[in-house]
Amino acid sequence: QILFEGRSHEAANIWRVDVDPATLAWRGELERLTTGPGADRSLSLSTDGHRLAFETVTERTRIWSLPISPLTGKVEGTGRPVTPGAAGEFDVAVSQDEQRLVYRTTMDGRQELWQVSLADGHSRRLLSDPAGFRSAPRWSPDGASLTYLISARPSGANGPARPPALAIISTSGGPERILAASNTSELIPDDWSADGKSILGACRLQDTGRYGVCLVPTSSTGAPQLLVSDPDRSLRNARFSPNQ
Repeated sequence: QILFEGRSHEAANIWRVDVDPATLAWRGELERLTTGPGADRSLSLSTDGHRLAFETVTERTRIWSLPISPLTGKVEGTGRPVTPGAAGEFDVAVSQDEQRLVYRTTMDGRQELWQVSLADGHSRRLLSDPAGFRSAPRWSPDGASLTYLISARPSGANGPARPPALAIISTSGGPERILAASNTSELIPDDWSADGKSILGACRLQDTGRYGVCLVPTSSTGAPQLLVSDPDRSLRNARFSPNQ
């Protein structure tokens, strides 16, 4: 038998499978030995094979709002949670009017994007996708749209990864729009121009694999424009100056 740590529907448990000692081929079905909702790991089998020791860990990520002094830059007060808390809540971005935030999380194998009102705590799911992975959301200046990197795999197992793309979605609802120009290379959005016509981001250079700084029009009619690159370093986290 082989015992191992396996993940199914976001639960990491300990599993067992019978194997042929001569060919090592699997025999029969997989058997789940533990059923807890947390992460069961670091297993150790007794010498006689009758007992199993392991640790179980419950992980929870929650997004908090903390008051910061504009004079000292230090945290003042204890803060407050603004999301319900789950196994993974990441990639927080706050709108320019400081009234809303967006984050990504995973629910039962689906990657989701959520919007939260900082005024009353109301939450609304913007999208849910079992195959796509979205990261680095950035608000448009008027707060009407979000842009983010979408990296997707086909629904079939072990299929080739589809190329990453830059996407835009309305915060009031509706389908996301893929920027066709971004399909030529991976582009991680960092900032949005004040007029909402361009997105600044780190683009992967095809010849070196490093990142340069690119500008992508939101109209989907133009190709990314490489602004600057370095022969030895990746350039990330670019921002527009106040006068653009």
